[in-house]
Amino acid sequence: MLEIQAKLRESQVATLTSTLFKRGLATRFFSGLSPLTPGKTRVVGEAFTIRAIPVREDIRAAVGKGGAPNLHRQAMAATRAGQIIVFDGNGCADVSPLGDIIALALRDKRVLGFVTDTGVNDLPAIGELGFPIWGKGPAGIPGAARIQVADWNLPIGCAGVAVYPGDLIVADETGAVCVPRDIAAEIADEAWEAEQLEIFLTAEIAAGAPLETTYPPDAETRARYEIWRRARVTPA
Repeated sequence: MLEIQAKLRESQVATLTSTLFKRGLATRFFSGLSPLTPGKTRVVGEAFTIRAIPVREDIRAAVGKGGAPNLHRQAMAATRAGQIIVFDGNGCADVSPLGDIIALALRDKRVLGFVTDTGVNDLPAIGELGFPIWGKGPAGIPGAARIQVADWNLPIGCAGVAVYPGDLIVADETGAVCVPRDIAAEIADEAWEAEQLEIFLTAEIAAGAPLETTYPPDAETRARYEIWRRARVTPA
């Protein structure tokens, strides 16, 4: 799996999304989510899923008084190094399921990032921590005002994407995409090949090749690419 992740790390989210689309998987890109913290270019990790539901006030009150378990904290504690949290928050853009203190704890556990269909609070402080987040934007309302964690490490839906625990999440400046675990190796290979072709075609266009025969490549351009491709070292 580490080799697969290394190859995925060389592919842009846009390339992976296109590769998945060609396989008939058109709902793998997290719609409407953007990078909210600067400084991280691309992260790849296994999905740790968390599902929230609309808040029930009596349960929220019981949690506050210590009469019921704090499932939000338990879910965060269950994460492991190398994972990316995917949080299903019912699309509540004006609430935040974490702030800088939780982000600090997750970063120190070496959790790689946080993808959420909600907003996020404390973004300047989280940005200084270097903990990457993809979400809907800044939000000042605490998550507990509208939502509560119900369970984790189960299939969820987030921003229009079905995510299963252990799926691979790739996120960069474009956004985030979910690669199904069972086909991750194939998608990684195909996306890597697509990236190599784009590198070659970009160089061809920069050297003055005509757009109409280069992108998409005609047979002659494709033949030149194959020669160029064989001369390069294929990653392990």
